[in-house]
Amino acid sequence: MSHIARQPQFIHLWKVPIAEASLFLETILSEREAKRVRSFRKQADQARALLSCGLLRLLLAEELSIAPHEVPVTRACPTCGEEHGKPLLLRRNETKMEISVSHSGEWVVIGLSQQHPFGVDIEWIKREADLDGLVRMSLSEAEQQSWRSLPPEQQMRGFYRYWTRKEAIVKATGDGLTVPLQHVQVSPADQAPKLLSWQERPEMVGRITCFPLELDEQTEGCVAVIGAVDGVQLHDGREVLARWRHRIVTESGF
Repeated sequence: MSHIARQPQFIHLWKVPIAEASLFLETILSEREAKRVRSFRKQADQARALLSCGLLRLLLAEELSIAPHEVPVTRACPTCGEEHGKPLLLRRNETKMEISVSHSGEWVVIGLSQQHPFGVDIEWIKREADLDGLVRMSLSEAEQQSWRSLPPEQQMRGFYRYWTRKEAIVKATGDGLTVPLQHVQVSPADQAPKLLSWQERPEMVGRITCFPLELDEQTEGCVAVIGAVDGVQLHDGREVLARWRHRIVTESGF
């Protein structure tokens, strides 16, 4: 029985370093997914795309008891049709599966839930970033004041806490970055993550539960869930890759 079936009251996440990207995953991708992976010029970007597509197929294959290449998942953008949208499982009259994917820096994170819409966001802390410009673009005036009150050595990570909280929230609702992030106000960076107000969606205040996500010292993260859950379970995705690597390479039909 899968983690999700045993513990449906949790949001389940799998983390994998991009160094674990393996060529065997190419054999299970759809043609559109493979084309997207090849479209990236940088090797690190190809690795992130390969892991994102491949690991999701492996996880869903275990949930659905089918071969990875048969998993009916699409990332087709509703606007342009290209393969860069939110992953969606195309199965009718069966248990719904909520999916959220994020990748940045050295990590890929994939989340699944059968019960609750949710969003996960991770961000590699870019020391060379134009911090003042990012703060003005994405934080409300009240958040900017709170951010500037942080000790200087905490402001870089503090900004990324604001950012990942906001992006996880708009991922959970499906609004994405069509929403001005200044309108989504969250708790101060030195407090537990929480949605405080949302100009366009006031009904979401009190309905969204947020959890911090820690991967390493260079990465900030957050999970936002619509509804009440017991927490987040973080699993090592390398175990999933190891289970499937030999099977895919040696067995026919995959």
